[in-house]
Amino acid sequence: MTEDERSAVRDDLMADHVPYEVWMMRATHDGIRSGTVLPGVLTNACIESFAIHARSLVCFFNGEDGSDAADYATNYAPFPEGRIPKRLTAKLNQQTAHITERRFNTVEEKLNGHDIRELRELVDAEVARFLDHMQPHYRALWDTKNRHLRHYG
Repeated sequence: MTEDERSAVRDDLMADHVPYEVWMMRATHDGIRSGTVLPGVLTNACIESFAIHARSLVCFFNGEDGSDAADYATNYAPFPEGRIPKRLTAKLNQQTAHITERRFNTVEEKLNGHDIRELRELVDAEVARFLDHMQPHYRALWDTKNRHLRHYG
């Protein structure tokens, strides 16, 4: 990939893709929390969607899976209070979009309402920190393509 192509990809990540991940994580959590999502398959779909988008953001902030938030910010180091607790990342990685012989049968073992609230708080706080450190070029592009986050101020 040429430097110009890489620059265009990075610009698009900040204009659309990363804000989309934030929006989907927040919107699915809001639906679960408010009770506007019907119990059963739709609730499960929202829980899985929340987990997928939260995991994508955690990986982005930690520089895993092909993109690193630090490349878009100045003096940025993720999660200064400590990384997401291992018990939560294990649930995200082991239970979300994976078929496994390791069964998760109890509320404590499964990604549950308490875990989801905790993840939302931790990831939202990290989004705010990231935005505070974002390089001006990327800050000007942030969420400009589809304005996913317009309702979240």
